[in-house]
Amino acid sequence: MTVMPETARVSLVKGTGPVKAGPAPWLRWVDLGMRILGFLVAVCLTVLTAAFEVFLSSLYWDGYRLPVSVVAAVVVNAGLIWFTVAVTGRRLPVAAIAVLWVAVMVVASSRKTEGDLLLTDTNWVGIVTMLVGSLTYAVAGYRLVLTAFRPKI
Repeated sequence: MTVMPETARVSLVKGTGPVKAGPAPWLRWVDLGMRILGFLVAVCLTVLTAAFEVFLSSLYWDGYRLPVSVVAAVVVNAGLIWFTVAVTGRRLPVAAIAVLWVAVMVVASSRKTEGDLLLTDTNWVGIVTMLVGSLTYAVAGYRLVLTAFRPKI
């Protein structure tokens, strides 16, 4: 006859077994609130950086266009993707900020009633910025869909 140690015994009576200690219920609400707040920060940063990329697309130096907004579209959008996944713990909000970024670019390339146009068809930097920024979100979205998400503890 073998004797089981006290820690290995399982109680057959309901409610008398070992109790699993989890986080307090109010901590779940705090966590949810922080995730929502982080997503709202990501949304604000997306609109702000997209506007900066639009305004940087018409930057000149000595008669030549500087592709600063193209580099910013890759680096900043990749950073926003990382930030959004890190603060929300989810991959789906990346789609929301991608759609928002594209919406800002579409509005900037549409003629207003006053005739204002921020991204013109003769501005190659603006066109490349829209292409490269969209590709950044597309590649990141593809990678996020294919890879398994393992939260870091």
